[in-house]
Amino acid sequence: MRNKISAGFTLIELLIVIAVVAILSAMAIANYSDYVIRSKLQEPASLLNDLRAKLELYYLDNRHYGPSPSCGISVPLPTEAKYFNYICTSNSANALGGQGYVIEARGIPGTNMYGFVMQIDQSNTKRTLSVPTSRGWTLPASDCWVQNRSGAC
Repeated sequence: MRNKISAGFTLIELLIVIAVVAILSAMAIANYSDYVIRSKLQEPASLLNDLRAKLELYYLDNRHYGPSPSCGISVPLPTEAKYFNYICTSNSANALGGQGYVIEARGIPGTNMYGFVMQIDQSNTKRTLSVPTSRGWTLPASDCWVQNRSGAC
């Protein structure tokens, strides 16, 4: 009798390999989408810090942060930001008497950044006001800008 040597894969081996590849792909896609969102969070962090620096320079020259109710005249707000809209409000109506401001970055609807709201004020207090909790993001416990899904800063 001749010994029969089989070559190739059985159907069950092929199905196991396909299942393993599918599981690894699902994990990789989830991690990649988190990575993309974390990279996009650098836009508001950078622009908010930049706007704050410009308002501080304006304050040095004028001894106030800008006309009420918007700081946009003294320091132009970004109009071509990809993922966030920026709003600046002078605090002239409050106890600070025109000596304060709040700049807010709000995620643009229709992008995967919708739901994120970050802000900075004249005392350099950085806050994350809102995150998309429906997608598993958590607000940070302290005043800071969120950097990842767990709410760490």
